[in-house]
Amino acid sequence: MNTGAAFRIAVLSAGLALSVLFCPRLTAQQESEPSPEQANLPSDTGSPGIVTDEGNSAATDTESEGESPSTAEEFHDRAETHAQNHEAQEAIAYYTQAIQLDPGNLEYLASRADLYGEAGDFSKALEDCEAILKIDPNNLRARLLRGRIV
Repeated sequence: MNTGAAFRIAVLSAGLALSVLFCPRLTAQQESEPSPEQANLPSDTGSPGIVTDEGNSAATDTESEGESPSTAEEFHDRAETHAQNHEAQEAIAYYTQAIQLDPGNLEYLASRADLYGEAGDFSKALEDCEAILKIDPNNLRARLLRGRIV
């Protein structure tokens, strides 16, 4: 295993451990969010939390994956599948939509930041890290990723 993969595993493990601490808070946030039917499904704008009307191939790509996802968790699952298949751009698009449906989920934002970093788009990765650190200044995963980028 190369050091990059080991580092990514360590960062993901730390993120998972921290996300366990915030589960009750996320549950409360999820209850106050609009239903997926009320939410817009935006494209990747490069800035977290901004909705646009531009098209997104991941949202309409139903040929190989069946029905379009409707919840943040379904978008997350699709993003993970694409990330595991080394399809960073598709994974980023699905994470962007998951973030729009569940903007308080820092795991989605951190995963997208990690993918941006792997794809070499360091400015967008840094934007996502900064967005995480505005919400949670002590977020270890975002701090580690930002340190890797800068």
